[in-house]
Amino acid sequence: MECNRMKTTKESVFEFVQKQLMTNMDFKDGISTKVIAEYFQLQRSNVSTLLNELVKDNRLEKTNTRPVLYYLPQKEVGNELNTVGKAMIGTDGSLAKALQVAKAAILYPNNSLNVLVTAKPGSGTTHFVYTLYLYGKEAGVFSECAPFYKINCRHYKNNIEELDEKLFSPKNIEDSLFAKSRGGMLFIDNVNFS
Repeated sequence: MECNRMKTTKESVFEFVQKQLMTNMDFKDGISTKVIAEYFQLQRSNVSTLLNELVKDNRLEKTNTRPVLYYLPQKEVGNELNTVGKAMIGTDGSLAKALQVAKAAILYPNNSLNVLVTAKPGSGTTHFVYTLYLYGKEAGVFSECAPFYKINCRHYKNNIEELDEKLFSPKNIEDSLFAKSRGGMLFIDNVNFS
């Protein structure tokens, strides 16, 4: 798919549905045509046509209820993500909001947003960040071969120039971790030590 091509209404609707279903607990059972039509300010019949095309393309599934609710097929949601996410302690409690906000940042249209994760040492930030990376792959935001790089600022606390060299590589920008992680994720751990 070309990156500079304008998005079709169908693609915009799919991205909206995907984002809402993965981040908004109000739509845990599915999302209705009415909600989508109101958001895009389109006629419900036109939205229904687009949604049914997405069902035909196996990108969405729908219920046999009234109102009809649309949801992502199980393969789209990603079993590994659900397993990894559920394996983290607190996903249904203390981490629920953090996970929801982080998922929304990953799914942000056009480009994922940067995320700052703050936590006490030993609380599992590396696991949390790697789970977000897997989520991005499962959600189709990152490709299957998307890179994941991690740099620990604690290792460079006495040599900030070396850290700058690794991150920015002024001699050759393509050697920088920012360039190498393009299309994937760069995890800068212990940023408070830099």
